[in-house]
Amino acid sequence: MNYRQLKMILCNWRHLNTSRRPRMQQLKLMLVVMLAIALFTLAYQAANVLRPEAPIHRDPPQQLPNYVCHSCGSACEPNLLTDVHSSERPDYQQQEELKATDDRVLVLVETLYSPLGKEICDILNALKLPYKAEPLGKNLPLLTTATRGRFALIIIENYYKYLNLVEWNRQLLDKYCVDYSVALIGFLTTRPKPTFVKSKVKGAALTLYQKQRVRNLTFSVGSSVPFIARRGQVLPLPEPDEADWVVFQGQHNSTYESVLVADVVYDDEEPLKPYNMAAVMLDRGEEDGIRRVLLGQKLNHWLVKLSFIDAIRHLTNGRLGMPLERYLQVDIDDIFVGQVGRRMIADDVLALIESQKRMREMVPGFTYNLGFSGKYFLNGDDLEDQGDTLLVEQASQFVWFPHMWRHNHAHRHNLTYLEAIMTQNRFFA
Repeated sequence: MNYRQLKMILCNWRHLNTSRRPRMQQLKLMLVVMLAIALFTLAYQAANVLRPEAPIHRDPPQQLPNYVCHSCGSACEPNLLTDVHSSERPDYQQQEELKATDDRVLVLVETLYSPLGKEICDILNALKLPYKAEPLGKNLPLLTTATRGRFALIIIENYYKYLNLVEWNRQLLDKYCVDYSVALIGFLTTRPKPTFVKSKVKGAALTLYQKQRVRNLTFSVGSSVPFIARRGQVLPLPEPDEADWVVFQGQHNSTYESVLVADVVYDDEEPLKPYNMAAVMLDRGEEDGIRRVLLGQKLNHWLVKLSFIDAIRHLTNGRLGMPLERYLQVDIDDIFVGQVGRRMIADDVLALIESQKRMREMVPGFTYNLGFSGKYFLNGDDLEDQGDTLLVEQASQFVWFPHMWRHNHAHRHNLTYLEAIMTQNRFFA
């Protein structure tokens, strides 16, 4: 080995030695950082363990005051839940009437996609009433079979169209109503640009006023139409300040009956207009033999919707419509699932049982339905675990329905796993 080779070896060794130094320094720096993070984590955990738990604020169970009924002027008690006008309602079940028509409704709409027509059909679906929706145009749908009428009631979305029907169609429709004792329900809403605010209804002793603002809506005490609605109760809420109501004034009290009455809000420039007028009017049919209920607003107002539902029952003599019986069910879901501080304690369980007893005084047999996931039983603090224990001790007071064992999401598991965790929840029960 000569001098030149020895020099090259020394140079290479120095280069390797200088290149390794930064790597060693980097490794040392990383070890120091990791050690610092580990020490900080241990210190944080130790501080949390030694730190006293913050007290959990829980509101005591509350009982809302009874609703003050405007009919009797006092809080509603179980013996006062019946309608004060129940004795005045006609008992349609005792009337033996020859059913010459099928129990079905014909809805004559402007188009199959009109908003009001769709809302009419939605209410009929909610009432579970069979119906047929047809556009009101040149051709009427088939109204009769060989021996019977096909419809017990006809609802017309745009009553203006009915008033201006072709003479042949109008005569055909009216003759069907007279021959089979079928009534009409019509909507006369304010037109976008009415030519006349005050106008007379064609062929009737009835005057209507468009573009009116109303307030103090109430069902007339003397009306025979309200069934679900209460008569004589004034709605103590302000109405939207929009001039979009149509109100009616009948010239003969013998055939016209106010159903929903409103106070018309008018300007000082029109002092001669009658102040109290009908927003929903019943025509007893003494002029042409056809009973009608005319509504001066769309169904977006809930009192008009009540008038519409009661009108269906009244005009079909109780054959179609909604009864007064209601079924009430309250589900309390995930009774054991919840974060600490938001779960039920023993006082809450006792309040739940007490509220159920009060409800049973008004709704016989009322029982809360509790949904449970067994995995989370006794998963709270001491007070909440006592509540869970008391709830299970009083299990016979409630109706229980199971969820998954760990509140699992069904779409994330296969059928075998779902059956297993549901069986586990059943074993817990």
